[in-house]
Amino acid sequence: MKRMDNGTYDSITTDPPYASGGLTTAERKVSPARKYLSSAKYLSFDNDTRDQRTHFMWSVMWMEEALRITRPGGWLMVFSDWRQLPLTSDALQVAGWTWRAVVTWDKTEASRPHQGMFRNQSEFILIATRGSIGKEQDRPRVFPGGVFRHYLKPSEKMHLTGKPVPLMRHLLTVLLPQSRILDPFMGSGTTLVAARDLGHVAHGIDLSPDNVRIAAGRLGVSIP
Repeated sequence: MKRMDNGTYDSITTDPPYASGGLTTAERKVSPARKYLSSAKYLSFDNDTRDQRTHFMWSVMWMEEALRITRPGGWLMVFSDWRQLPLTSDALQVAGWTWRAVVTWDKTEASRPHQGMFRNQSEFILIATRGSIGKEQDRPRVFPGGVFRHYLKPSEKMHLTGKPVPLMRHLLTVLLPQSRILDPFMGSGTTLVAARDLGHVAHGIDLSPDNVRIAAGRLGVSIP
């Protein structure tokens, strides 16, 4: 991101590591594959074991870069779970974004239950813009719901924390046609697939060569 030009993108749409899933330091440092799932079916990933202070500082750092490479009036759409929702909202505002809304992904009652406790069946997408959202007449005439209910079938999942393509398409409906989108934590490339379906141009970054290969395969793109 540091090598990208100012104002390159219309939206940064991404699902970064949450550094969540544990009540103690020892629990948070466990591999994501063990924290979030009992199965070893999916690849694990890095940068999910920070404490609250370092996770906040890291979030501000990448969100500042995201702001720089987004055009004025452009969007930030960033996922969070319930534990990191306050931290994420603080970080995006410290980084200079204007916080606009929270969209809820209702994963349905098929989500993992906890006996005697409410199901954690929601994840959240914090919506922000770089400054003014612009005049109403210049925006797409769409009115997407603030809650999106969708069950992600295991057979459709290609990443440990993968999101459903219909959800990503729902988020991207507020963008102007042929927008340029960056996902700096692309995982298996779901944002890129949704962007392609809607006629946008999307780029992705991931530290894992395995995830890059998975994303490229989904998009029919050859890599060296």
